[in-house]
Amino acid sequence: MNRIVTILLFLFAVSTAFAQMPQTISYQGVLTNQDGTPMQNGNYTLTFKLYTQAAGGPAVWSEIQSMSVLNGMFTAILGKVNSFNLSFDYAYWLGITVGSDPEMAPRIELTAVPYAMLALDVADGQVVRSINSLKDDVTLAAGENISISQNGKIIAISASVSTGPQGPKGEKGDPGEKGDKGDKGNTGAAGPQGPAGVKGVTGANGAVGAQGPVGPHGPKGDKGATGPPGPQGIAGINGTPGQQGSIGPTGAQGPQGPTGAAGDDGAIGPAGANGATGPAGADGATGPAGA
Repeated sequence: MNRIVTILLFLFAVSTAFAQMPQTISYQGVLTNQDGTPMQNGNYTLTFKLYTQAAGGPAVWSEIQSMSVLNGMFTAILGKVNSFNLSFDYAYWLGITVGSDPEMAPRIELTAVPYAMLALDVADGQVVRSINSLKDDVTLAAGENISISQNGKIIAISASVSTGPQGPKGEKGDPGEKGDKGDKGNTGAAGPQGPAGVKGVTGANGAVGAQGPVGPHGPKGDKGATGPPGPQGIAGINGTPGQQGSIGPTGAQGPQGPTGAAGDDGAIGPAGANGATGPAGADGATGPAGA
């Protein structure tokens, strides 16, 4: 967490032309790390807030500025971004936040310088007749760590706040609740193999024990299932052809087969030539006379 170790506040203007007096507060500070070393040079986002109490309560004014930090030092013009809409007729405390850090503590109580802005309520050409209810002749006296300087019609009041010595170490607080178990870490690399140990002394051989009796045969197990047929073997090489044998005897004649079906009638042949006339026959016997 960052912290402010030096604070300088300036209110520019004590002028007869009060309407022209700037309604801003010049703020200078030094940003350091926890070890007291100035923060690294660069641009930082600072949030400024005004409160009506030293701790707690809502802010009554705020603005955010991007500050250029050199050797830890920076200068801000408060009211440059958001104008002050405050009466400055009672105490205010300034809270400062760097980036996303928590607001610094304790808050800084504004000195009397910003309250001179009450003079803006006086019309042009008039004289401020009271400051914080004080009237007539008023003397500005520098208190502890306060310095007052004048340059013509400008009165500058500066306040310096330094960090005191570190307080004694507080008592150890009660242990917090046990957190959830974290994820299992990656397996670490295997360590180097250690050196081999010294070889121990070889012990003496023990005596050979007596051979035990042969145990009984166990019961015969059930026949196992027939295994699947094995793959077919490779075909063997063809053998040499044998010699031709002698012709065997003729077998007996087999029985006659059945008569085949009658064939179709053939075509009628041509008429033959007339034969020769045969010899006349003998006369027949005379028949009986008629009656």
